[in-house]
Amino acid sequence: MLNEGVKDSDCIKQAITGTSTEKEGGRGHGLPSITKILKEMNGDVFIVSGNGALYLNGTDKYVNKDISYNLDGDVALKGTLISFQVHLPIKAVDIYKRGYL
Repeated sequence: MLNEGVKDSDCIKQAITGTSTEKEGGRGHGLPSITKILKEMNGDVFIVSGNGALYLNGTDKYVNKDISYNLDGDVALKGTLISFQVHLPIKAVDIYKRGYL
């Protein structure tokens, strides 16, 4: 993430909405696709990258909104961690629907 002057949690938000400041050639499309699919399946998603973290609420089970975190100090994660939880019964999602991939 590590864009100058932008908090890492804001960079994560940009990455999942496809509005990253990365050049098109260096930008992946996995985060926007997987977060859309998991949220539609009523899944909760937790993403950590650098000094930022973002919890995407898909169920209202733990909190009723998305939450972003900015960590201080030398706790930066080099890379990106994505964790998700989907509750049964799982809502069926057509992954070939326009706008996912």
